[in-house]
Amino acid sequence: MAVTTGWMSKLKKILSGSKQNDISKVEVHYDAGFGNALFIRGKGAGLNWEKGVALKNVSPDIWMWETDNSFESCTFKLLLNDVQYETGENHFLQFGGIVHYTPRF
Repeated sequence: MAVTTGWMSKLKKILSGSKQNDISKVEVHYDAGFGNALFIRGKGAGLNWEKGVALKNVSPDIWMWETDNSFESCTFKLLLNDVQYETGENHFLQFGGIVHYTPRF
């Protein structure tokens, strides 16, 4: 019986009693406007530069992305509607860390 790596990793976390700091997060403060959404692209943490992953809109101007995947390093950038990149340099996220910021488009 084949077992996928992702499933096995999650099982190991459950059995080892993993804590909240095993979750890496990006919290963004931005009013994207009605009908718009924020996406994240990057390298590491399961991200890539070809296709964005939608952030979750948790309140009118707060967006969240989180992962429990283990990774060594992650650089990322946000996009409006997975089309328009934010201005400025790429951001860095450490495993188990959280990044809070307000992007500029």
